[in-house]
Amino acid sequence: MLQIFVVLSIICVSSLEGCKEQCLFHYDVTFNDAHSRCGHLTRGDVTIFDSKAVFSGDGYISLPVFERNTLQPYFAMAFKVKYTGKHGNRQKSIAILSNGCGESRPSIELSLLESTMTLKMVLTVDEMKSEEVVLSVPNVDIRKETLIKIGQDGNKIQFKVGDKPIHVMEKGMYEHIVLSECPLQIGSGYGLLPLVGEFDEFVFYPCINEGFFEQEIFP
Repeated sequence: MLQIFVVLSIICVSSLEGCKEQCLFHYDVTFNDAHSRCGHLTRGDVTIFDSKAVFSGDGYISLPVFERNTLQPYFAMAFKVKYTGKHGNRQKSIAILSNGCGESRPSIELSLLESTMTLKMVLTVDEMKSEEVVLSVPNVDIRKETLIKIGQDGNKIQFKVGDKPIHVMEKGMYEHIVLSECPLQIGSGYGLLPLVGEFDEFVFYPCINEGFFEQEIFP
């Protein structure tokens, strides 16, 4: 049987001026948040080795701080990802981040299909009617470590993959991400294949600094 490994490692992150991170995971010795503000759960075969969280192909990490969190009106997150597996099923996307679990569909999801990164968000104003927003970035070199940035600044959502241009979608000021009862999961998602690769340096801000998408996040 082919064994596949997912590797997560975190290095130090510098806080941007004015807006301080809420969650910061190093995965150097433990799975704990550097500030002890954000909890975590590991599922399946996930271990730490050589200052990395190592996935054997059937594990993931979940972050409960994202349960029932609409992330409004501002948020920002950044991390690096590298795919190292063999994408045998080219009709099914691979999970990077998702707040879908069990039979609950996600309201925020980042996935990979061949060389295309796709961000999906389900937005609503009053929970009675929702719309799905899709931002896709093609021609990503998934075999190289790629910095991903996602942010919401009042009336727009922004998505940047590596050195590709920033994708921007305008939205209503009062539109927000639909509540999910699920945590944010790294490497797993509703109806998605598990991530095989490396996921480095996860940082989350409950705010967003001007210039977040242009500034260096990780030294």
